[in-house]
Amino acid sequence: SATRSGGAVNMVSDYTTLESKDGRHLVFRTVQKSNNTVLQTISGEASLEPKQGGGVVHYEKPIRKTVKLPPGTMFPMAHTAAIIAAAKQKTGSISPLLFDGTGDDGAQYTYITAFKWGAPETAPPFPALKNMLAARVHVAFFGRAQETILPDYEIGMRYFANGVSDMLDMDFGDFRMAGTLRSLTIPSAPRQC
Repeated sequence: SATRSGGAVNMVSDYTTLESKDGRHLVFRTVQKSNNTVLQTISGEASLEPKQGGGVVHYEKPIRKTVKLPPGTMFPMAHTAAIIAAAKQKTGSISPLLFDGTGDDGAQYTYITAFKWGAPETAPPFPALKNMLAARVHVAFFGRAQETILPDYEIGMRYFANGVSDMLDMDFGDFRMAGTLRSLTIPSAPRQC
């Protein structure tokens, strides 16, 4: 990206998660760099206890702390599944809580609007997505302690029925980015023993 004074800035954000299949445990690490200098690292583990309501996050970085997750919080895979289900049912909008490990203050509110579930208006660039239904989706992210009606950031994308997304438009307020799906490999189904 370029600064206001015309200089070049190389920004990198690495985001890695490991989420349990049952959706109750998440290990996360986010590292943000500018010109190869680490600006921030956020890492830790989170768990949900649906029967007790909510869950807990144990942060390792930037500082060691524990934060409670309110009832209804979802991890990324469940959040994606909820978006796709709402789009298929033509719900219009949903507003689930999300914890994804990208922030150091626990879960955040999301407001999701999905449009036109069906055959994509433009053909997907990958054979694995051919003939798959999709929807345009808009997600606004809000901090829980926020006193404003404006979102922290917003993302627009096309979601396919299998959870793959493309055509990303990310608006962070100070800057905006477009994301393009450049490669896609769908793993084969695991063998049953």
